[in-house]
Amino acid sequence: MIPQGVKYVGFPWFEKKNFKKLMKLFVDNHLLHDSYGEWLKDAEHKYNSLKEKGITVDKVNIDPKTFPSWCKSRGLNIDTKARMEFANEFVARKYLGK
Repeated sequence: MIPQGVKYVGFPWFEKKNFKKLMKLFVDNHLLHDSYGEWLKDAEHKYNSLKEKGITVDKVNIDPKTFPSWCKSRGLNIDTKARMEFANEFVARKYLGK
């Protein structure tokens, strides 16, 4: 759920070549799809739904080489919450200079 008034959202995005590596890293991988194709279909649906609501949505790549250290530096588990924080931090820097 996007809070009312939010105009910019980071959307965690996975590249196909990294999907299996990421699934091994994520502590909540059981909540995600088993295949990249299934994940992509669902992610594109959610992404397009946000855009249709007039929200600026940026796909933010989650890199299996750098994401774990980003999480560790912030004391976060490698999970949905961390993916969302990472993506939204990227967007905040891009659009709001924060």
